[in-house]
Amino acid sequence: MIQRYLYQAKPEKVFKALTDAKELTKWFLKEAQVQLKKGGKMRFVWSPKDKHENKILDLVPNKRLRMTWPTMGWGGTPKTDTYVTFSLTPKGKSTLLQIEHTGFGPGEEWVMYYAGTYSGWTYYLLNLKSWLEHGIDLRDKISETVITENDSEKSRKGKR
Repeated sequence: MIQRYLYQAKPEKVFKALTDAKELTKWFLKEAQVQLKKGGKMRFVWSPKDKHENKILDLVPNKRLRMTWPTMGWGGTPKTDTYVTFSLTPKGKSTLLQIEHTGFGPGEEWVMYYAGTYSGWTYYLLNLKSWLEHGIDLRDKISETVITENDSEKSRKGKR
């Protein structure tokens, strides 16, 4: 899986958003711990039940980050590692970020895992764009909008 995003921010700012524990909580995670070195660990927590630990395999500051990405058995996949590589390319005052997520296997479970990771990366990397360019974290705003719209729909139909 490969996705590319253009951010109106310098590579240093984008790289920091991808690798700094405090910055990661502004657009991606609830909690993070980062040992920013080759062989270091990145611990990611979205919720008490949704967390994992990645190992940094390659690190070139402001240019590249490659790490393991455990499947955690999601969707019935084997509990194994996949791999995520972020590559940053300067484009004037902007940065082109490419994410490559590899290591998927064959079969229905892996197709489901691929679909989940594809949509997840799309959601979070668009939120990163919102955060970097406008200082807005869309995670709460999207949840509030969906809940509000669903509650309003139920109220109109008398199903509250």
